[in-house]
Amino acid sequence: MSQFGDEIKQAIEIFPSRKAASKKIGISAEYLRQLSTDFIPDPNKSLDTLSKLSKTLGIDRSRLIILAHRARAPEEDKHLYKLPSELNENIVPEKDKIYLKEHAIPVINYASCGKWEDLTDLDYPVGNADSYEYSDTKDPHAFFVKANGDSMTGSIDDKRSINSGDLLLVEPSMDVESGDIVLARDDSKGVTVKKFYKSDSQIILHPLNPKYEPIIVKNNITVYRISGKRTKW
Repeated sequence: MSQFGDEIKQAIEIFPSRKAASKKIGISAEYLRQLSTDFIPDPNKSLDTLSKLSKTLGIDRSRLIILAHRARAPEEDKHLYKLPSELNENIVPEKDKIYLKEHAIPVINYASCGKWEDLTDLDYPVGNADSYEYSDTKDPHAFFVKANGDSMTGSIDDKRSINSGDLLLVEPSMDVESGDIVLARDDSKGVTVKKFYKSDSQIILHPLNPKYEPIIVKNNITVYRISGKRTKW
């Protein structure tokens, strides 16, 4: 049995039965049996399940992800997936620690790059979503949104240009300055992705595409800094 399965098996012993444990976790008893014996889920496709296991069984989700990757990896690659407690800075090459610097960040929904549109998923519990991407962000509240629309499509040489379908890394804990690309939220209208400008008298949300008009903000809004972009083909 893998260490992944062994830790699941030990953790569910606090429940009166496997059925009781599976009900609490929110998965079937048969699936839990598989997880606690010889089945290793693909962590890139099963983060929701790993999150449920982590929350109910009290096992750190990052630990489960690493153990799952290790169990599924070819023998020659298993050493790449080390738990923090197993690291020895003197013998583990820096290139082998790349995975440990990254963690799963939720992809919560589409975000309009044009007019204001609702994005109710911003109210999800921190760290929860239906899909995830890996990032080394230090912001514990970070999340990804999928860009929708062409109002932030700039010139070819503009590295800030955002195409519809791009994944945008949002870091709510980071400070926002005039000129930053942001996810702006108006509680009465929704959200939009724009370039943020603030003066003493007003806030303006600028598109990068000259075909669109800027938005002059009249209500109170919240802005979240967008600090990264991943192009999805």
